[in-house]
This record gives sequence, structure tokens and C-alpha cells, in this order.
Amino acid sequence: MNKIITEFQNLTAATPLQFLTEQGIEKEEGTNIINLIKEVMEADKNILALAAPQLGIDKRIFCIRFADQIKTFINSIVTKKGKYEIKPETFVSMPGKEILITRPEELTVVYYTEEFKYEENKLLGAAARLFDQHCQLLDGVVPAELGLVSDVETDGSLADLSDDEIAQVTEIYKQFIKAKSAALKTEIEKDPDLE
Repeated sequence: MNKIITEFQNLTAATPLQFLTEQGIEKEEGTNIINLIKEVMEADKNILALAAPQLGIDKRIFCIRFADQIKTFINSIVTKKGKYEIKPETFVSMPGKEILITRPEELTVVYYTEEFKYEENKLLGAAARLFDQHCQLLDGVVPAELGLVSDVETDGSLADLSDDEIAQVTEIYKQFIKAKSAALKTEIEKDPDLE
């Protein structure tokens, strides 16, 4: 069984799964990847979502656990985001860490299902956050690049903070985002090819 990658190095955007050919739908590669992701998730019921790159596979596929069902998303795209919130989250590829991050609580998405059928859906709450998290991963962005990372063993859980402490941490996170935005703006101004 593949081991979940816990440290991403030089993560790049995942390659879309090519399953539509002149001969029709080629399902074998996608089905094998989906089965592997589900096998890992079935072995550890605490895993709520898992993407192919987390297993070292360069394909744009991930699965999310919904109650007793694991749903597959192939070549996913977010078409609309709404209502952002700052919340702590965990990430299976960053064990022992929590990340304070801004994510949408509402998404409109398009993707192919495990049966290779095209679907469009609206996701809310935890499902929207997990979907956004994994789409960003497939785009080559890990949460540590966008969020404030905390080591649970050293710092304790963000869930254990008082309201005043949460307000202080949230202010630090906002300053972190402002600094990241300013650095990105400077980088874009230096290299017009990035626009």
C-alpha cells in the first residue's frame, strides 16, 4: 500500500486524467488510482479526504468521505466561491499540525465522477472547505503556503484557545496574509510574465 506523503517538495500542479480518447472512455488508469485512494481511506477511517498527489501520483483525482460513502472527484474545477471564513483545519499530509486558513464556506464545482460522468454541484460547510483544500493541492499549493501553521504538540490545539486568544491569532494571520500579498505583488511587478 502506498504511504501518504507527509512532506511536499517542489509540488506542482497535478496532471488532468486523460480518459476521453478517440476510442471512447479509457477507464483503467483512473479506476486503479481511485481504488488505491479508497483503499488507503478505508484502512484509516480518520482520513476525510485524500488526493492522488498525496500518494505520489501525478493525477487530478481526490476522494472525500461523506458519512458512510466515499465520493470521487476527477479533474475538478471550482467555478464559484462565496462566503469566506477563517478557521483551523488539519491536513493528513501534515500530521501533528493545525493550520489557520481562509476558505470558502460555499462552492460551485464541476468534475467527473468515479463512473466518468460530468457533474456540477454546490457544496457547503466542511465539504466546501475539503474540496477547496484538495483543489488547491492539485494546483500545486499546500496549505502551509496560505495559512498560519501551528504544531499541536508544542503550541496546543487552536480549538483550546479562548475567544480573546483566537482574536489575537486571527489578527496575526491577517498580517501574515497581508505580507504574503505584498511579496507576491512585488514578485509580479518584477516579472511581467507572471501576470
